[in-house]
Amino acid sequence: MADFRYHLSKMGATTSTLRVAPHGYRVASEAPEAFRLVVEGEKAYVSGRDAMAVSHGLYELLERMGCDWVMPGELGEVVPENPDPGPEDCDIEESPSFQVRNPWYNGGAACVSQKEYEEFAVWRVRKKMHNFCNHDLFMQGGHMWDEIINRYADVIKEHPEYLALVRNYDGTYERRGPQLDTSNPAVVGLFEDYIRWVFESNKWPKDRAVCLGIGPADGAGFSESPEAKAEGTGRIDPMTGLEDQIDTLVLLCNRILEHIGDEFPNLHLGFYLYSVHAEYPLKYKPNPRISIVIADIFYSRYHSSRDPVPSRIFYRKILEKWASSPVLKFFRGYNWNLFDKCLPFSKLKVWADEYPVYHAMGVEGSTTESEMSWATTGPGNYYEAELLWDVTADMEKTLRKYCDHAFGDGADELYGYYMELTRRQCEAKQEAGGIFATRLIFDRDFVKWAYGRFDAAERKAKKEEEKNRIRHMRFPVEQLDEFFDMQERHFSFDFAGADRTMLRMMDERQKVHDERDHWVSQASVWYMDWYYRRALAKAAVFSQEPYEIVYRIPEELPTVFDPFKRGRDLGFDDGRLNDADFIKTHTYAIPWAAQGLSSMPTGSVWYRIR
Repeated sequence: MADFRYHLSKMGATTSTLRVAPHGYRVASEAPEAFRLVVEGEKAYVSGRDAMAVSHGLYELLERMGCDWVMPGELGEVVPENPDPGPEDCDIEESPSFQVRNPWYNGGAACVSQKEYEEFAVWRVRKKMHNFCNHDLFMQGGHMWDEIINRYADVIKEHPEYLALVRNYDGTYERRGPQLDTSNPAVVGLFEDYIRWVFESNKWPKDRAVCLGIGPADGAGFSESPEAKAEGTGRIDPMTGLEDQIDTLVLLCNRILEHIGDEFPNLHLGFYLYSVHAEYPLKYKPNPRISIVIADIFYSRYHSSRDPVPSRIFYRKILEKWASSPVLKFFRGYNWNLFDKCLPFSKLKVWADEYPVYHAMGVEGSTTESEMSWATTGPGNYYEAELLWDVTADMEKTLRKYCDHAFGDGADELYGYYMELTRRQCEAKQEAGGIFATRLIFDRDFVKWAYGRFDAAERKAKKEEEKNRIRHMRFPVEQLDEFFDMQERHFSFDFAGADRTMLRMMDERQKVHDERDHWVSQASVWYMDWYYRRALAKAAVFSQEPYEIVYRIPEELPTVFDPFKRGRDLGFDDGRLNDADFIKTHTYAIPWAAQGLSSMPTGSVWYRIR
């Protein structure tokens, strides 16, 4: 209520009375968080089933008076100087499309300040979202097998057979973590003991409705024991090239619930639907008390499941299979390109295509892992908030509203920019998530065109806060310009020059991060170091005195694939091998996915150079 009065005061308006709405204006809907807003002349009535619902109604009223919040913090507040004319008469009831609406900043205190956390929390409330997962059966805990190993370390030390039997590169096998061998009945017993401990330590009644995660540790290393292999299907996951584990997980959940389901009648068990456990099971029917949390991390970051690219076509088929299952479903997405946090990137069409699919298949809500880089992710974050409340929200209309409110008279220029950015990204026919695919989506002409858009937008905008937003939203284009310079130097074997450009990009990201909250993430600097700069720095060292480059690898070479890593035994290193008709592939300038080679995620490749 204090925030409501704050906005009224900024508009020069006041409210003399705030009281319980008369009975005739109460909300009729039984839906959680439903509110009713009635405007009659100079009077407005807001009612809801609880305080949160009333809050949603108050912010709806403020929006109808011209307010908006295009990002967290004071710079994101859009408050008209004069609320007249007031909101038009209306009588509406609304309730959210998704019960859970909780995007969250990742990175912890090393990346996000307390002030930024608090401002993001306020922004979520203003956009009718939450600062918590308001669903009793939202999964508690995710990657749990390594936690089980740690908790029962003494037991597992005596029984190493509880750990996964993993094949080493030399062909030998050993028992090791972080995964377990869940074909062993004693391991299932550890999970049951752990669940009882969770209930007891939290002093929960046994009939409490709760979902506990029992998913694997993050990564690979699953058991290849004869018993584990017999329980699996042998199906290969095409995204990783490893054996699919979804049946292993479903069987584990089914066994636990079969043993202790009556003891804990409202217990659900959950896991992330991703990595090598992302498909629909072939052998085992999921217990209805299973919960899945869909995480689309292993598929193209540039596309939606409606785009004609292999990984997203595969993802769409998985969703179609789970849609008819009665299990609880949630979504855990990502709002940025996972290999870079600052170059131009759009989630607009991805959200527009995917959230209606999730809603239709019964997904209860979303907890998007969000990067604090609003200079890049701003339009997508805004649109996601709108979709979570109303899944029918139109992408182009919402983007138009966002641009009008954020950029004022410069809106047309940046609306055009974001539409073109989105078009180029979604029409790209390759899938690689790393920044080395960036040059296949954008080029120097795009940079020049984008600069023109931002220059014109800043000239046209009248308010200083609008100009300020435009200047900050321009930063990813400036980084793209520098990126092209870095990559051109890199591909010409000027590693020292490329390294200098990358260091300048990192310094510029750090500067913007330090100057303004929310715009550029601290992790965007670290990512460049982790994924690219360390290798580039080594190349810079060994390409200069006292060293020198003695051979420049061609950009295209005859290629032979070695999926089983037996190429030396097959003589692929023999100079006499006839390679006259071998296919040629790009060695460094174009990612494999763009060459149609993304279906070989494991193994080795040999390039032939004479």
